[in-house]
Amino acid sequence: MATAQRVTLNDGTTTWTVIDRSFGLVEPVEAYLEYGRQIDFRPNTTRAYAQSLAQWWSFLEVTGTSWDAVKLHDFGDFISALRYGEQDSPIRELRPRPTLSDSTVNLRMRAVMSFYRYQADSGTDAAPFLWKQAHVRSGRYLSFLEHVARRAPQKRAAIRIRAARKAIPVLAPTTIDALQGAEATYDPTLEEWRGDLRYRFLWAVLAESGMRIGEALSLEHRDWNTGIGGKSARVAIVSRPHPYGLSAKSGEREVHIGSRLDRLYADYIRSLFGSAIASKRLRHKSMSHPEKRPGSVCA
Repeated sequence: MATAQRVTLNDGTTTWTVIDRSFGLVEPVEAYLEYGRQIDFRPNTTRAYAQSLAQWWSFLEVTGTSWDAVKLHDFGDFISALRYGEQDSPIRELRPRPTLSDSTVNLRMRAVMSFYRYQADSGTDAAPFLWKQAHVRSGRYLSFLEHVARRAPQKRAAIRIRAARKAIPVLAPTTIDALQGAEATYDPTLEEWRGDLRYRFLWAVLAESGMRIGEALSLEHRDWNTGIGGKSARVAIVSRPHPYGLSAKSGEREVHIGSRLDRLYADYIRSLFGSAIASKRLRHKSMSHPEKRPGSVCA
């Protein structure tokens, strides 16, 4: 069966491709993924699309169907195989139970539809029935810019999967305060933070700035512009290579923050310097006494 394969390039970046059951490169899929890399697909997007297309290619291998000669019922069978976990078996149950939710199936099919849309735009006559021309509705109301509106019929996908929208979980302010307090609290007697200040700082950044978790974890100290001389503090979200594939998925931008979060960042920096000084002293002791290991009670 086909599978998604991770590939490490010469510059150290990681990407994904699809290989077939003979361990050969699936050229049509690789051409599409390479196009995605050129238009700046995020690493996680490339991975998700490669995994989805590997499932589609495995389905084609099991059914013996060529990718450019598929029929409409092939996509229906693939959706059923995804939903009920029957992709690798020709035997079907009379009353199967869904193993994947419709939202997950929709994500898998989105990659497949995008793959065929790319092939159609490239001049390959493969599955032209997947897209239909939707007529523009006409009415009495004309918008202010109606003369520049697109009146030509638009292409729409002929296959759609209705998935119930899940409610987005929202944390109340009291819950966010409890999460931050569980990580670290300030001791006014000792005048220092007790606990893991790094994770409290992470929760505070997410709560105030509205960043994605990947964007917050991709921040570097040079991105933080503290408030000096009456200027408000702000954080620059920059898209750059990350060793774990994190990226600024919402685009590069600047986010203004309050003085409370800016002071917490200063405390976090001081804690980093304190840890570095303590670690340096510990290494100096261990070098002076080789028989004593750092971190032991004798150091």
